[in-house]
Amino acid sequence: MAHVPVALQRYHESHYSGGYISWFHYATTHTSAEVQAANFFNDSVDTLRVGDIVEAIVDADGTPAFLRLRVATNDGTNVTVSAL
Repeated sequence: MAHVPVALQRYHESHYSGGYISWFHYATTHTSAEVQAANFFNDSVDTLRVGDIVEAIVDADGTPAFLRLRVATNDGTNVTVSAL
C-alpha cells in the first residue's frame, strides 16, 4: 500500500546556487520497511525531487520510530528513498 500524499508536508527549503532541497514531514501507520521500500512514494512523484529529505514517524499506531530519508531517485514515474 502506498503512502497518503496529503500527509507529506513540506516545511523548509534550502536554496543554493543552481537549485534547492526541500524538507518534508510525514507520519504514517506503515512500518519502517514499507516506507523505505522502492516505489512507496510514487504517488508524490511530482512533489519529491532527488536530494529532498523526508523526516518520517513510522508505525505511529504501534511502536513509533523516526526515520530520516533522502530521495535517491525520481524518474518521473518511480521514487526511491535511502536512509540517512
